[in-house]
Amino acid sequence: MRAIVRATLLWAAIASVVTGCVRHRDLDLGNNRYMVSMQGNQYRGIGAVEQSFYQHAQEVATAHGFDSFRVLDIRSGFEPTPTGFQPFTKGTIQLYNGPKVGADGKPVRPAGGMSTGTAFAVNPDGVLLTNAHVAQECREITLRRFDGTIIPASLLAADRTNDLALVKTTSPTPEFAQFRGSPDIRKATP
Repeated sequence: MRAIVRATLLWAAIASVVTGCVRHRDLDLGNNRYMVSMQGNQYRGIGAVEQSFYQHAQEVATAHGFDSFRVLDIRSGFEPTPTGFQPFTKGTIQLYNGPKVGADGKPVRPAGGMSTGTAFAVNPDGVLLTNAHVAQECREITLRRFDGTIIPASLLAADRTNDLALVKTTSPTPEFAQFRGSPDIRKATP
């Protein structure tokens, strides 16, 4: 009997090494956003690590009292470690509760919500142009740069008629869009 128990324990230890393991790290970014990092070993592929990422993201949502999550950004690949290259998946998730159902069985849309859009800098002082329908009724505005950095912003002005809005961040914007400077625009002749 002891031989069977030992063989079973040995088989379980071998199976856990062969199937690999995935380590994870979570970092609270505030506003119900979390950075989730998953790292596998040489026995796990990127696909398996990404699958673990999504499973763990749902666990994070549930642990914090939310129904679900949205992936805001995700990166996968291989990174060097002392024991060789290992697969990883890193991403930022936004936790949220799904639509509530009213007495009539139809989804009830919450008063607030989240909207996303594109903005571009119009001067070096951190002023950006976006659409009014994106920023006008936001309680909180954040900008995500190409490098993944998230910075707070505030609404300067909104024009619903033309669907334009200006937002301001405290970070300078050294590269900004420039409108035609010269020569002067002239009316085309028919």
